[in-house]
Amino acid sequence: MRILYHDIETVDCTADPHPVIYPALQKACEDIIKVLESPLIFAVRIVRLDHADGKVDSKSDRYGLYAHNNKKAQGPEAQQHKIEGLYFEEDPMETVERPNLDANKNPRKFFVSDDGRVCERVHYPPERHLPPGLTGARKAIKRILESPKKYKHLSIGIVWRAFMQHSCSDYITMDIDGIGGTTVDFSNQDDYIGEAGYHEHIEALRKLLGVFGNQVEPYK
Repeated sequence: MRILYHDIETVDCTADPHPVIYPALQKACEDIIKVLESPLIFAVRIVRLDHADGKVDSKSDRYGLYAHNNKKAQGPEAQQHKIEGLYFEEDPMETVERPNLDANKNPRKFFVSDDGRVCERVHYPPERHLPPGLTGARKAIKRILESPKKYKHLSIGIVWRAFMQHSCSDYITMDIDGIGGTTVDFSNQDDYIGEAGYHEHIEALRKLLGVFGNQVEPYK
């Protein structure tokens, strides 16, 4: 049994959430891949997987809709990853502390944080660097299914084909509860509600997920 609801206390006031509660993690993961592979999705921008303690486990390269002098992803490989038509923005990086180092000796490499720590921005190691796009989403979900207690949250930035935009609300997210079930939110920007094609998009999403009646409706 799956129940779709609207979170009226949602933190992101720009979101038009469409969350579904799954009692089985396997089915939640299958539906995520089903939506990502469907024509509803134009492209997958970024994938991020978080540990149960909230720390980032792994992340993919980030792609965007605008060039900014970057190269457009094209060809069979881009199609395979479902990033075709997007532009590379950056590969995943993180800040690590470098104790006992003098930042002034190499200011281009090191910097001092607000609390006085010497730090460096470094690339993710290969084992934490997910493949781009749909391929990265599949790998993240494989990790979740292999070790479900290890992970808490999956976030996939997407471009819905109906709107061809991306905002902070255009994400498919999964919260792995383990007690009350797994919640997947197929969210979009609430500005899309008044746009042409919105209701057709919602109807197509409803049918693809097998949600019946009027359960998938605009939040506002």
